Amino acid sequence: MRSIWFIITSGLFLVACSTPPHVILYVPENDSKCYQISVKGEPLSSRNGYYEHVITKKEIEALVASPPVLMFEREGYLPYEAQLAQTSLDDVFWKNAQPVLGNKINHFEYVSAEGLIKDPNYPGPQEKLKVSFTLNSEPQGAKVYEGENLIGVTPITNRAYALESGHYESGTFISTKLTLIKQGYDPKEYRISFDVDADWKYRCDKEPIKKVFIVPLQPKASAAYLGVDSYSGSLNCENAKRDYTQAEAAYDIANRTRERGRGESVAAGIIALGSDSEDPTMGIFSKEASVAVDEMNRALQLMQDAKGRASKYCGD
Repeated sequence: MRSIWFIITSGLFLVACSTPPHVILYVPENDSKCYQISVKGEPLSSRNGYYEHVITKKEIEALVASPPVLMFEREGYLPYEAQLAQTSLDDVFWKNAQPVLGNKINHFEYVSAEGLIKDPNYPGPQEKLKVSFTLNSEPQGAKVYEGENLIGVTPITNRAYALESGHYESGTFISTKLTLIKQGYDPKEYRISFDVDADWKYRCDKEPIKKVFIVPLQPKASAAYLGVDSYSGSLNCENAKRDYTQAEAAYDIANRTRERGRGESVAAGIIALGSDSEDPTMGIFSKEASVAVDEMNRALQLMQDAKGRASKYCGD
């Protein structure tokens, strides 16, 4: 015989034949998938992200549902024992019934799990949280080596590092040494580093944390790289103009390198003030600036030569 059921405004209902049971689903207010909830004393296998309480006939007659003591658990937190408040089975409760799902008529009660306390000895999640990074260079197109292994050409995307317990303890992540190489630029050694928030290990969401790193590359100091070594010296207008342009560009690069070397040398000297020994980088930067001056002088000579030939063969 076809099942039928009636709901009476008082909240009581009579059952004819087989009526789907009414259940109250006690669900955490936030991130329900992060929790395991069980009746205190029940085996672990029964746990899931909510507690399902079947409303009894006795509770219907009393107009109140009384859930048992529940255990809230979440990875990284100490277990929390909670005695939830009784649920009034009044008219509003029955009117808010959800459609039949899984042969049950569901009612939802959202509960707070604020009583959970972080476990201070928690080393980190079993499923390790990852940091997904994008590594780029200015300019792009640099080959990136990790040791002797080529891992890609910038921009490199969707490469990830897993966070270990030591990273949460130290608050820092530092990668192995990377080397960026691009023709026309000085090789650049680089380590990806960032601060690690200790609270990251308590995250329920295991989506990777995204980071972007941009590495500036420094043009080679040598003016010869820009074509001065292939300086033609040809006795015609077109080549003389090309030679002048190359030498001028080489001079500009060398001049900027000189200024950088001088500035960093001064900075190293300032850092060394008051210390017992001179900062060794001071001499390195001074030497770099000195080499750049030699390149500038060489480029100036070539510019004058090319300018003379251009004047002669171009009529300028």
